[in-house]
Amino acid sequence: MPSQIHVPLDEWALLAGDAVHNARSALDALVWGFATANGREPGTPHRVSFPVTANRTAWRSAAKALDSVPAEVLERIEAVQPWNDNLPSDHASWLEVATRLDNDDKHRGAMVAMPVQESFDLDGMSVRLGEPTELGAFMHIFENGLDGSTTPGTPFARFSFGAVILEGSVLPETAVLPLAPGMTFRGSPVATMSLQQEMLSALTGICEWVETGEEPTSATILPESYDPDPSNFDSTPAEGTTSE
Repeated sequence: MPSQIHVPLDEWALLAGDAVHNARSALDALVWGFATANGREPGTPHRVSFPVTANRTAWRSAAKALDSVPAEVLERIEAVQPWNDNLPSDHASWLEVATRLDNDDKHRGAMVAMPVQESFDLDGMSVRLGEPTELGAFMHIFENGLDGSTTPGTPFARFSFGAVILEGSVLPETAVLPLAPGMTFRGSPVATMSLQQEMLSALTGICEWVETGEEPTSATILPESYDPDPSNFDSTPAEGTTSE
């Protein structure tokens, strides 16, 4: 872990929070349009939104606030509810991810800095490799916050070339690891690039489906599932891993 590192997590939180909120609000605006079209007046206008519910019972309760929304539109909204995806318990639809992140308090504390990829740049490296090691090649990253609270010099990652390094090899003392903003969901980081590409595509597809009743061109009817994988952000090294 380098010394005097500063990652602008607060600045990232404000920008990412605005972006996620705007994307999620598009669904609410769509429902409001249906609820008030052609002179319709919802009974409880302050409760009109795009509901995201945990089960059918919760859906029935939330749908009562959408009394002025046409029945066929309500059926389409119900069709994209997360509980209709039949996903395993450790999965989540992008609709659920967007709603959870949007409900977070300005996303402060939910922002992290995460590696762009599981590799880093070793300028000037010249390595001669010998016999393969038993563990093989690996890259294991331990930290994901980079908020200045970790003591400088603490191991950030361990890696192995998968073979013995022979004499005469040159390994620089410093390495460059590209970082990008991420947001935590269920304790695991989600790259903002995934939010920008995959989540936005899924939400756009939902809007198309609810508005037209036709299969969307930008995404499947049901948003793509997200399977958080915390293995790369464990706080302790995997048993038996060492830098070679």
